Amino acid sequence: MDRERLRLIAAAVLAVLLVLGGLLGTSAWGLGADRPAPSEASRSESTAVDELHERGVTGSNVTVGVVSATGVDPSAAGVDDRVVAARAFGTEGVVPASESARHGTATAATVADVAPDAEFYLASFDAATDFTAALRWMRRSNVDVIVAPVSLYARTDGDADVNRAIERTVAAGSIVVVPAGNVGLSHWRGEFAPNRTGTHRFAGGPRTYLRGEDSRVSVWLSWNRSAAPTRAEQTGDGESPSPPFSVELYRETERGNRLVGRSVPYHPSDGRTVRLSRRVDPTGTYFVTIRGPRDAGPVALRLLSPTHTLQYRDRAGSLVAPGDAQRAITVGAWDPRRERVHRYSGAGPTADGRTGVDVVAPSPREAPPVAAEFDGTSAASAYVAGVAALVRSANPDLTPRQVNAVLAATAGDVGPAGRDPVSGYGVVAPNAAVGRARNLST
Repeated sequence: MDRERLRLIAAAVLAVLLVLGGLLGTSAWGLGADRPAPSEASRSESTAVDELHERGVTGSNVTVGVVSATGVDPSAAGVDDRVVAARAFGTEGVVPASESARHGTATAATVADVAPDAEFYLASFDAATDFTAALRWMRRSNVDVIVAPVSLYARTDGDADVNRAIERTVAAGSIVVVPAGNVGLSHWRGEFAPNRTGTHRFAGGPRTYLRGEDSRVSVWLSWNRSAAPTRAEQTGDGESPSPPFSVELYRETERGNRLVGRSVPYHPSDGRTVRLSRRVDPTGTYFVTIRGPRDAGPVALRLLSPTHTLQYRDRAGSLVAPGDAQRAITVGAWDPRRERVHRYSGAGPTADGRTGVDVVAPSPREAPPVAAEFDGTSAASAYVAGVAALVRSANPDLTPRQVNAVLAATAGDVGPAGRDPVSGYGVVAPNAAVGRARNLST
């Protein structure tokens, strides 16, 4: 057989193999058996959603709840004709001034952009107790998907009232989506190591400098209660707790370091968290120190700042409540331009050893008709809430656990193979998720 005939036969065989491979690949994709490539999942999320809308997957017959500390302006968010009910829990109204409502409004607008035919329940809240009340209202209203773009900085260890409220809400049949938080660059944890004056020693000394341009410094410090009980707990009296640890904020000046502020207890009932909040000159140089008892035993500390980057930081374990709730879908922020998880995005593991993050989603996003760009893990969680609404619309019988499993199984894996504490199962993929949901039976 001459070389020319061999070349023709080989080309024909290769063509047949390519066709068979394409058919097999298409069949597997239709069954939801394959994950999208990471680059595809991160690059084409808008196109995928548009394709789903063209096929009639728009979130119809699905209700979405938005629980926001800022409230929502329905007219600005473009959801006013689809709001079933709106309530305020606490003193603030659901529709405050447009500027103060930007965060909640952008959340609702993002969900509406992804799931344009979903109907909305809107709730605003002031305190943690109001947050749990809002969840209870939505639970009793049988809301399908709830997104709570909030971050609570007090230490919870996964068992805070807000997290338990989420557990009850998911158990009742609602899908709850929460952000991982934005303190991946602003979180430190370690064991208290006091010097002779009771000032903690970081790796390079007693100070951790702050970097950022915010005109307000906010810092939170938490510790293990059992290892460092408050004085009220030690004596058994009913007086207000006197925290054993504190944070001090200093500004460097030509005349030396000037004390700017000292932390106060977060809440009388919480003896293991203090916080500091001060207005500052953003052009100044600031650092914080941690003080505590010189004779303290082993104590695990956690320091974080929602406003500034810390000089000494540890991304591991930087999830904040309710992102550490066990049955919620916790979402990190994916940078579609650089194809990586944003460095600020909170990461696991949780205090009880779970991976923490479930999926990541693109941020920033345009949130029409909100003019400003919407970014952070709140934007990512709003997008995933919209995708969850599409999944529930495609298969209304899926339980919250099954919806979470669908999003995980179809996400585009990034980072280490499999689930990891930074990216979870990978970048959420709307088209693949809806395809798998349609092929599942309950």
